[in-house]
Amino acid sequence: MLEESGNFDEAVAWYRTAADTGHTTAAYNLGLLLKQRGELDEAQTWYRTAAEAGSASAANNLAVLLEQRGDLDDAAAWYRTAAKAGNSNAAYNLGVLLGRRGELDEAVTWYRTAADAGHATAAYNLNILLDVKRS
Repeated sequence: MLEESGNFDEAVAWYRTAADTGHTTAAYNLGLLLKQRGELDEAQTWYRTAAEAGSASAANNLAVLLEQRGDLDDAAAWYRTAAKAGNSNAAYNLGVLLGRRGELDEAVTWYRTAADAGHATAAYNLNILLDVKRS
């Protein structure tokens, strides 16, 4: 409620209190709020905490942040973790990253995983990639 009412400082304080006790969702939400505020180093820390505790959404968001920061190997690893846990956005993101790296066979695999989960853009990219591979 604090976050929704715009009281970000107090929301951060309470999320931090809960996250410090091991509350995975609080750690994830703290990461979201800190990223929104531009506090990327701390957001990365809390995303990692939540991801290591099993949050697929946190793993995907951690990977996005790592990719934006140029750490492509670590980003791919966290996308993989999240995708294997059923996060279709992570599977799609991994397909994009692998496609950019020229790892087309594995990109197809992850686009297909995301597409099978109903990710429309992944299905579109899969079609394009398969056409490219046929050429």
